[in-house]
Amino acid sequence: MIRSWSLKTLIVFIAINSFLFYFSDPSAIASLKQKNSETILAFETRNYAVKIYCQENRLLMDIYNKKPLI
Repeated sequence: MIRSWSLKTLIVFIAINSFLFYFSDPSAIASLKQKNSETILAFETRNYAVKIYCQENRLLMDIYNKKPLI
């Protein structure tokens, strides 16, 4: 669960969601020519690590919170 968002993190999150929406068409995903489970994009902010990857012809995103929620 994410407690709060910095403006920078929120902008990055919106940009990633826009990116995922743009590539939600299966033909666009196929045009990426990525192997199954291959990372397409990965980056870190101070609080989060983000990984975008292709798996079973779907584009997926993992967001990891690097700080404890306490």
